[in-house]
Amino acid sequence: MDTSDEDIQWDENGICNHCTHFIQILAQPRYNKDEAAMNLKALFESVKNKGKNKSYDCIIVISGGVDSCYMAYLAHSWG
Repeated sequence: MDTSDEDIQWDENGICNHCTHFIQILAQPRYNKDEAAMNLKALFESVKNKGKNKSYDCIIVISGGVDSCYMAYLAHSWG
């Protein structure tokens, strides 16, 4: 960066405020494994409850690729 950015400021180490802000964002946790597992379980329970006494409780669309086939396998194994 250079001084063509009117909002840029430099610290004593020559690091600009944009870089410092970006580094702070990267340091924040974005993924909580336990929270994600809890949210996924709640989603599964919601789908199961809505599908009770119906012919099907979910529809899985797959492309035939490894990723989507594996997700279908996981969904089946999770019930």
